[in-house]
Amino acid sequence: MDYIEHLRFVAFLSDATLVQLKQQVYRTLRDQDKDPLFESFMNWQRKDNQIMLYTDFCSLGFKLPATFYSIAQIGLPDSTIDANVVIPYSILNGWAPVNKIEKGHRHVCLLQFNNNEVPMIVRTLPEVNSKDGIAKHQVMIYNKANIPDTRLIKKITS
Repeated sequence: MDYIEHLRFVAFLSDATLVQLKQQVYRTLRDQDKDPLFESFMNWQRKDNQIMLYTDFCSLGFKLPATFYSIAQIGLPDSTIDANVVIPYSILNGWAPVNKIEKGHRHVCLLQFNNNEVPMIVRTLPEVNSKDGIAKHQVMIYNKANIPDTRLIKKITS
């Protein structure tokens, strides 16, 4: 299994932004063979326990699907909550759905939470096209086994 340090998110995608992203992906891949990830993304519709989030530049690459068990607001170690979240696929740089996170790139990720709704900590992020700018606190998902002391959250993200 790949070592996964953490994945940081800076914004969420509204339904209107998702329509634009789907159109962009379709234009990019219109003359290529379509794979199951393409079909899955193009047919995806929001559910109460799912959200599409935009990442910061990724410090590590890893394969998807991946499961994480902790969420925190960066710089606020006391904000950590336990959550079971799966990322089944991502959209690399707005071009195409892929089954990995590429080091040094930004992605749109589908997050699926095992409970009935997206946690409030994730809902604090701004919409990706918002005029409000960058989130006051980015959100990070990680596994406590990788970051055993949550006080390190501030250090690894500074």
